[in-house]
Amino acid sequence: MNNMLNENYYKNLINKYPIPQDCNITVCLTKSVILSNYINKNVFFNFPKGYDLTEVINQLYVHLSVDIFINYAYLTDYNTGDKLKRKGEKGNNIYVIKEIIGSDYILIKENDKKNKTTKNHTFDELKRKYTQVKRNVRNDTLTKYESFFRNINDYGFLPTHFSSKVVLIAEQMMWNNLKNKDCIPTIYLPNTREGEQTNKRSIEALSDCIAYVTPKYDICYDEILKKNIAVETIIVCDTDLDKIEQIISDKSKYNFNLIVLSSESNPKSNANLKLWGWHKEEINLLEEKKSNTIEINRIQDNELDSLIQHFEDCIKYVSTLEVPVKLNSYGYFLRLALNAIQEELFDYLLMRLKSNKELERNEGGYEDFADKNPKEALKDIITYLKAHNPKQIKLKTVITDTIKNSLLARHLLP
Repeated sequence: MNNMLNENYYKNLINKYPIPQDCNITVCLTKSVILSNYINKNVFFNFPKGYDLTEVINQLYVHLSVDIFINYAYLTDYNTGDKLKRKGEKGNNIYVIKEIIGSDYILIKENDKKNKTTKNHTFDELKRKYTQVKRNVRNDTLTKYESFFRNINDYGFLPTHFSSKVVLIAEQMMWNNLKNKDCIPTIYLPNTREGEQTNKRSIEALSDCIAYVTPKYDICYDEILKKNIAVETIIVCDTDLDKIEQIISDKSKYNFNLIVLSSESNPKSNANLKLWGWHKEEINLLEEKKSNTIEINRIQDNELDSLIQHFEDCIKYVSTLEVPVKLNSYGYFLRLALNAIQEELFDYLLMRLKSNKELERNEGGYEDFADKNPKEALKDIITYLKAHNPKQIKLKTVITDTIKNSLLARHLLP
């Protein structure tokens, strides 16, 4: 079948959907296509029978959890009796809010026989210096969580509650194989009808989560959707596939995105699902493309090059000040902008950049960067990309030149 496959089609497919170097091309390409389409379409990827979906699921789990952290963390209030863990404090101390007087919070150590109170704390101090917990936990448990999201955490505190979730409909084996669940607050809801009784939390100290995992859609419906817990995305992970029509029906009421992954010999088609069916021969061809023989269609844009150079000069300038300014998230924003094609992603990045206060809260107290302002330089790049979208223009040219020769036009192409 390799002789029947249009190799240029796959080269352009790899160039069209951004993937990192030195990765499993099938996994990364699948993830990239899904993330480029799932907001507007119900996406269904079927793999050859027996294909291991673990890495695909793990990558989607991490990416969508990061989206939840960025977009759905919310500020919770405190009540008397709430338990807190002080950041960076060694030992097993847990603090309890004993009393709230006006805007002051009075804490005591849990199980302290002397009942000695700490100094009064403001709401902001509690958020910055403590993490709300439901039980005691080792210091490194919360440290892993904090470190995992550090580069994108612009809140000034470590969020513990989220107004929307990711749900994985997956067997318990998949729960066991989630690589980063000790860094991402995740809850496993068991199938009580089959004897499983205990909820599991990847971070026991936290009462809320970013993601749920459950083996049956019915459990998701009863324990999450019916209880008005908002869901951003449901990923069906090669199980409970006979519930797809019901899930699609419920989507209109509960307004979630739907991604379906399977490894069926004969997947059932559905008019409301965009099906991409990977064949073994296609996967083999893609894996062969790991070499440097893939031609890269480069975009020549002198103005964009100039804007990027100016941004790099600004970053270098603020990093060499007497008190260097560290802008950890700016590289992340630039990477997303350069990989973006859809206009709404540029709008989202401009909104996130506007609300990002990493530059303004610099330790040196600098306010005026004149023509060396990295935030303005990054804004200019994103605005230019939105207005001219050179990547989309190049892709349209490539697709126009190759699509008529493709024998696989059935594939999902936005």
